[in-house]
Amino acid sequence: MQLPKLSGIKIVLQQCMTATLLLFAFSASYAQQESVQANVHDTTFFKTFDGYFTGRFYFSNKFITPDFIPAANKQQLIAYRPNTPITMGVGATYQWLTLNLAYGFKFINQFKDDRGKTRYLDLQSHNYGRRGIIDFYGQFYKGFYLQSPGSTPGKFYVRPDMGISQIGGQYEHIFNWRKFSYRAAMLQSERQLRSAGSLTAGFEANYSIISADSSFVPTDPLYAGLPALSRIRHIEFGPSLGYAYTLVLFRNVFVHANASGYLDLNFTKSSTPFGHQNSVTVRPDFAYRFAAGINRPQWTAAVTWINNQLNAPVQDFRYRQTSGLLRLTFNYRLPVGPKLKKWVRPVDYFNERVISRIRNKQEATPQAN
Repeated sequence: MQLPKLSGIKIVLQQCMTATLLLFAFSASYAQQESVQANVHDTTFFKTFDGYFTGRFYFSNKFITPDFIPAANKQQLIAYRPNTPITMGVGATYQWLTLNLAYGFKFINQFKDDRGKTRYLDLQSHNYGRRGIIDFYGQFYKGFYLQSPGSTPGKFYVRPDMGISQIGGQYEHIFNWRKFSYRAAMLQSERQLRSAGSLTAGFEANYSIISADSSFVPTDPLYAGLPALSRIRHIEFGPSLGYAYTLVLFRNVFVHANASGYLDLNFTKSSTPFGHQNSVTVRPDFAYRFAAGINRPQWTAAVTWINNQLNAPVQDFRYRQTSGLLRLTFNYRLPVGPKLKKWVRPVDYFNERVISRIRNKQEATPQAN
């Protein structure tokens, strides 16, 4: 699999990578601390399935989409899309461990040659803890087609030379974690029994670069007069504030929605044949999550959607980059009996030997007055 080249990434990328690694080092440390703390929740609001093995079958589509929105005339919107497949996969969850494996089989995908080919590596990870969530994006795409209309109906403008690389992530703390479960909404590994919501707060850090051999602007009279951008490098970081809520209907039906706003400090460098332009701005970004389905005691069926937006002013454009996934999932829960016990023994061993020792050590440590 050939990935887009990360040429031109120098000290700025190193600084961004350092910030991202620090972000996830803190998040991992927090998650480890969370696992050994007393996470006593209100059992009248949601139910856990620690003694159960959850198997799943799902369809999924991950994406990253660059949009160039002209400031003067939004009718000249330039919207590129990757030609990526719908994947079909299986997975399992036991306590804190989740494993999924998927592949884009040809019989569920109808590829069209006129949309070109996309080569990609998408390493999205969305981790839902009891008190916080961690999102990571490592996305590398090359090959896009123009979704917005041109002057030639029925024919797609293809850009095999266009590539995007993005590395970054977010962390959000859940304030009402005793009554509200993100796992019930987004993973269905728990079950929300009563409607509940929570204020969330956190931070994000992202680095992205989009480049092509020539201008992003199509060779079409519809887009005449727009700047000949061919490269954008963008760094952003900042705090977030949001709210998440799960509505429970008829005991088994749930609808979940979450919206978070980020106030980011942005550093952007754009390139045209006539030179470079640097800008430093403070702008809002937004992230959304949605889930809906049926969550019964033994099985679940749900649709989940994650959408994370990056916005940056670039010369005469507003550049919008959207990342996320859309997934249809079917889960089935099984109690861990003798036959399944041998398969989950490593997780139990880790809990007994590592987490329990840390918890006992913390309980034995005298508390300061």
